[in-house]
Amino acid sequence: MRASCISSQEKLLDMHLHPLIAWRKIDKDGVFGPFFFGGGWSSAAFTAQYFLTEWMEDGSMRISYDEFRFYLYDMISTNKAHCSSLPGFPKMESEIAAVWRAMDKECTGYIELRDWDTKSHEHLAEFKTWADRTHGSAAVAFRALDTGGNGQTSNCKLSRKELERCTRGEDPCKAEIEFLFDGLDVNQIEYLYEADVKFLDGWDLAWEEWQAEAERKWAESV
Repeated sequence: MRASCISSQEKLLDMHLHPLIAWRKIDKDGVFGPFFFGGGWSSAAFTAQYFLTEWMEDGSMRISYDEFRFYLYDMISTNKAHCSSLPGFPKMESEIAAVWRAMDKECTGYIELRDWDTKSHEHLAEFKTWADRTHGSAAVAFRALDTGGNGQTSNCKLSRKELERCTRGEDPCKAEIEFLFDGLDVNQIEYLYEADVKFLDGWDLAWEEWQAEAERKWAESV
């Protein structure tokens, strides 16, 4: 049963171009506008994002069970035939609950990015930590990296090459930039705007790390 639930979770991740994009679509983070996807999921993905814009306002970097199932129900309602044809796609309430339980192992009622996709958590956390350490916030780091390609002026957006600047200098960011950029570029336009990173300033990563460490120690003691 658990293997089936894990397979269903992997199926959900495979439906999007990047696991971080999937996460940000469910946990609304202030990124507005249409989302452009390749393949057969563009219509469903856009419609789901429309409903989520109406329903979710937190961008808390936590996803609740209600947020998760509302997202899936919208995907099913907007593209029922396609969803029905996908093996392993959770369609019934019991199937959705089983997939959720496989992720929410501690039964807290929510999942964090580390529960959704370990690699996304690792590289996004590294970038946030670097931004806070070297610039004070992700928004300020964005402005520091944004030079319009000439080292002097800002064009209010970041290219891949500009984001790569965070990996240089005496105190570089160690995140995998290609993976990070693809996950932050939710509109697939090969540029990042400030809103694409500013949501990180509301992420209480220090608390998450403390909580994860406390849970690890508790598990080892029992």
